[in-house]
Amino acid sequence: LADIFFELQTQSKNKGVSDVDAMARYSEQTELAGTGFMLHRIGDALTSRSIHAAILEAYRIAVWV
Repeated sequence: LADIFFELQTQSKNKGVSDVDAMARYSEQTELAGTGFMLHRIGDALTSRSIHAAILEAYRIAVWV
């Protein structure tokens, strides 16, 4: 499903880039000016990792939404 990500990437506010430092601190992702949506690529979509790590990554992003 990477094609969907790349199609949506240009339309998103953050261009598909997650603030990794904010995720590590459990703090809010950098809010960018403009309207639209934030797009994040998590879990095994970026690098190989366990399901538990992917869930934690998703939680760290979603907790501030």
